[in-house]
Amino acid sequence: MTISEFSIKRPVTTIMLVISMVVMGALTLKNLKAETLPAFNIPVATIVTTWTGASPEDVEKLITYEIEDALTPIEGITSVKTESTMGKSLVIVEFEYGEDIDHKVNNIVTEVNRVKGELPEDIDEPIVRKAGPNSDMVMMLSIVGEDQVRLKSFAENVVKPRFERI
Repeated sequence: MTISEFSIKRPVTTIMLVISMVVMGALTLKNLKAETLPAFNIPVATIVTTWTGASPEDVEKLITYEIEDALTPIEGITSVKTESTMGKSLVIVEFEYGEDIDHKVNNIVTEVNRVKGELPEDIDEPIVRKAGPNSDMVMMLSIVGEDQVRLKSFAENVVKPRFERI
């Protein structure tokens, strides 16, 4: 007996099978966990140091080079990229895949704290973070206008809640 013969001879059974498959599919879909990004560790850490009012040259000489030199004892580093801008030093450290990034971040914090005495006194505390799908900004948005108070209110009360809902 073929499927079509079975369906024609037993319509009630066929309808019950279809309804049960639809109900089971709906229940399964309701309980299905969906994540936009899988859990994974990116072997990258960043060190951000701000120094208000400092020129890029001063930031590079007095902060970026010192932090970069402090990272030499840490094993497993594949590359170090730096960027010195007006009042900000950014050091990006990439590790080999498979390295325990949490352990490496602790090593970086230890080494940065070790050279903190050699850095200028009026800098902000260096921030060491590991990179990940939830750790960095996804988007930066600027709102421009005349009335700063109204713009801030609009951004906090209208724009921010709408983006948080997405």
